[in-house]
Amino acid sequence: MPVILDGATLVGHMARANPHWRSFESSPDVLVVFSGPHGYVSPTVYGTDPAVPTWDYAAVHVTGRAELLDDALDVVERTVAALESARSPAWEPSPASRERFAALLPGVVAFRVHVHTEKSMFKLSQDTDAERYTRVRASFAAENPRLADLMDGS
Repeated sequence: MPVILDGATLVGHMARANPHWRSFESSPDVLVVFSGPHGYVSPTVYGTDPAVPTWDYAAVHVTGRAELLDDALDVVERTVAALESARSPAWEPSPASRERFAALLPGVVAFRVHVHTEKSMFKLSQDTDAERYTRVRASFAAENPRLADLMDGS
């Protein structure tokens, strides 16, 4: 589901038909997982034996307390603005699109997560020797460039 950073909190929305929002009322402590690029590392990439396959990944886990919000339209519009800001050209909702948003609002639940902890996890073949690391990085450059960029520190 879409979640954006709003100061020291996260805001997001989901379909009212999604039962998860109901748990925010009875158990507001939540874990939000942001999965980054990930990929399989075949032993064929290493060029050595013995070798075993592995999985490289990047993820961020955030814990916090969720609260339901009344103004779903504001959250939806801010989410769209945040996501469109990275696009060129960016889409700007027309009056007709805003009317469509308003018509959909009864089916949307907005929430805020007051962040307590953040933990990032990266497994990027850092436990291999320099030659293996270079081979894995080259393999990802062809198959999974976002993961290769993370290995470069980009």
